[in-house]
Amino acid sequence: MSSKKNKRIKPNKASQFNWSYIVLGLLVLYWGVFSNTSKEIPHALIQLKVEMSSDMLEVKEKNDYRYSYFQVKEYPVEFIILIGSISPDINSKISDLRAGQKLDLKIKDSDFTELNNAETEVVVHELSVNGNTLFTAKEFQNNRALYDKRYWVLALFLGSMLLLNGFFSISSNTNLIIGGSAFLAVILMRVFQFGLY
Repeated sequence: MSSKKNKRIKPNKASQFNWSYIVLGLLVLYWGVFSNTSKEIPHALIQLKVEMSSDMLEVKEKNDYRYSYFQVKEYPVEFIILIGSISPDINSKISDLRAGQKLDLKIKDSDFTELNNAETEVVVHELSVNGNTLFTAKEFQNNRALYDKRYWVLALFLGSMLLLNGFFSISSNTNLIIGGSAFLAVILMRVFQFGLY
């Protein structure tokens, strides 16, 4: 009776996939793409001439939507500078603004009717001091777009890494190299102010 060689059954390649990583990676990519597709609807801007009644106050809490805020003599509302709306080179100029300084600023026309509501926060879209423009409405929009892009880049990277680990067996060293390279790229973009910051 001839002996039969035991044939090794090769597992189906599909069974080697890590489906939890794949599903999670697809969800992260979906969120990264579709959560950044909505663009802010353009608004007409109204210019105001005001005098600061408080110093520019920086927000110390992390993950706050405001970079700084201030109050003026003419209206009881709080004017805010959104985080990501100004470029790094004017941070100090914004922070140095003091009570008594006169400002020219632009706000959305929809906020104009709320200027007498003390509970309202009004976003500053353009700001000038003594005729010197600190940031324009166009710079505001561009900076906010770059700021939002950071989340898209993060989602793209995380989603891609999850998919790679789901479809292929990637060593921890390779993951560290890829992650370190991405981190270095983000640092360089922040230092040299290109791509995103």
